[in-house]
Amino acid sequence: SVSGKEITLANIPLVFNSISDIHISPDNTSVYFLGQYNIKNDTYQDIFRYYLNNQSYSLITKNSHVHSFDFMPDGNLVYLETHSDSTRLKKYEPIFLIHSYAVLWLATSEGIKIKSIHNGTQLFDGMVTSPDGGRIAFVSSDDPLHPSSNGTDVVNLGSLGGPIRNESYYFTTFDMNTKEFTVIKKGVNGEFWNLKWVSDDQILYETLTNQCVQDQTMGEQSCPAGLLQMMTISDHSEQLVYGNQVEPYTSPLVGAAFSPD
Repeated sequence: SVSGKEITLANIPLVFNSISDIHISPDNTSVYFLGQYNIKNDTYQDIFRYYLNNQSYSLITKNSHVHSFDFMPDGNLVYLETHSDSTRLKKYEPIFLIHSYAVLWLATSEGIKIKSIHNGTQLFDGMVTSPDGGRIAFVSSDDPLHPSSNGTDVVNLGSLGGPIRNESYYFTTFDMNTKEFTVIKKGVNGEFWNLKWVSDDQILYETLTNQCVQDQTMGEQSCPAGLLQMMTISDHSEQLVYGNQVEPYTSPLVGAAFSPD
C-alpha cells in the first residue's frame, strides 16, 4: 500500500466469476466493487462493500444486475441496474423476443434507493460523476441521441458469428438536472478509455491506437500503442498530455489515476 502497511487478502466467502469497477469510499474506510457470482442456475452482479477496519463485507445491492456505478460528491451512490426477459417465438428455433431496460438509481452508500434518475436502454459504460455531481461522463457503443433499440428486439441466438459489432463509440455526458445527453465526440473502439474528471469542465482519458510500440532492446513489438488526452467539455477541445502520435509510438498508461492532492 502507499502508506507502507501490509496488504491483506479480503475474506469474502463467495466465489466470484469476476470483480470489476473498484472504488475507494470517499471516507477511505471501505472498498466498493462489482462482483459477479452464481446462485444455483442464476448469475448476478451486485455492488459489494468491504470494510477495511474489520475486514467484513456487505451487499449494497442484492440479486441484481448492476452494470456500472460511481460515488456522488456527497457520498451517495449512482448506479445502473439492468433488467431483461425473453419469450421464445418458435418452438424448435432459438428465436426470442427480448425486452430490456435499464434504470439509473441514486442511492445511499448503504444501498437504500433514493430516486430513479433515468429509465431507458442506455448502459452508461464506465460512468464517472463530475466533481460537482451535475454530470455523468461515459462511453457508449450506441448513439445516445439516436438509440438503435427501444428495448424490444427479436434475436436469433443460433445465428453464426453472433451480433454485428458497432465500431462507433460515443464520448457522452448526461446532465443530472436536465436529463439530457450530449455527445462530446464520436470515435472508434478503444479511443475513449478510463475516463477521469480533472475539473467540472475537463476529463482525462486514455486512447488505445492501431499502432505498435517498438522495443529497441529486444527488437520486438507490443500492441497497441497508447495516448493520454484531456477533453474540455465546454468547447469539445482536446489536448495531448502523454504519448506520441507519430513514431516512436508510446505504450498505453493503463489504469492512470490521480493523487489525492
